[in-house]
Amino acid sequence: MILAYIDESGTNFSQDSNGYFNVDGPYAIWTSVLISEKKYFDVERGFQDLAKKYIGTNANKNELHATKIWTNRKSAAGQEEKVKQYFEELFQFTSKLHIPVVFGIQQKDPKIAVKNKKNATAKEVQLARARYSLLTLMEHRLASMDETAVLVSDEEGTDVESLKKLVFNRTKWRYSPPGQKSVGIVKPKFLFEHQSNFILDQLHYVDSKDSLLMQYVDHICFVIRKVFEQFYLASYPDPGKRPTANPDLVPITEGTFNTFAEFCGVEFAFFNEQRKDVDISRLSLRGIEPFFFNPPTSGVLGFPRMPQTVQTQFLNIFTQYH
Repeated sequence: MILAYIDESGTNFSQDSNGYFNVDGPYAIWTSVLISEKKYFDVERGFQDLAKKYIGTNANKNELHATKIWTNRKSAAGQEEKVKQYFEELFQFTSKLHIPVVFGIQQKDPKIAVKNKKNATAKEVQLARARYSLLTLMEHRLASMDETAVLVSDEEGTDVESLKKLVFNRTKWRYSPPGQKSVGIVKPKFLFEHQSNFILDQLHYVDSKDSLLMQYVDHICFVIRKVFEQFYLASYPDPGKRPTANPDLVPITEGTFNTFAEFCGVEFAFFNEQRKDVDISRLSLRGIEPFFFNPPTSGVLGFPRMPQTVQTQFLNIFTQYH
């Protein structure tokens, strides 16, 4: 059995005066780490020890928010180096344990950031597609692993309630509780493919303050969102209207991200508007061509860099707004 911890990042639609999503970046991302019972205590202990060594915080007593850790990285002399080393070690540790990681991604439409009723509905559709894509991907990944999973999410926030409904829509065929209707924003294209065969029970809630692994997935999801924002800025530069790509603003290095993508078998999914269905892909299916945070200048890990046009083509499959 797998414990699937789920968290989200990039759901804020706030923009600067140029229309760039300056708070949370251009993508909404829902991430899940799939932790087997055999590795549960290894992850929990490693996460605690890393936090204590590099951040100086006891994770058992103080909740660790990735956003807060990153935002405060320059609060003291030498702190930024420790914070970056923490995230590097966390992702290398996760890679060493081969923890499966999957995520659903949805680019946010910059034209719907203004607050009104119509745009609120459009925003919810985009967020629902990211959640829906993640659950679709999780079913496929669990099938390939011959595993079932209990889904665990933070108990706070309206996004959790929306996720709960999505999980119910996929599992209700097994018992159909009376008085409950299967209603969802995203309509499944294939009914039997949509029905869950590997999710046990319903979505389970925990308070992240009391769950080390909820904090762990928060850190993984946050870094993935920061990495993909960097990909976006490097692939679609627009001087004067959006920030310039800068690897120093990413918590981990290119090499560590590529190691993570390979050894954790990282997969992603997105809602294909033309097909009205979810597309799934694996990040490391590009042979030996690694991702880069800036335009290519030299090799990484001894391998040639991916030409910028190739990486841009990769982003184009789920990036409509350049």
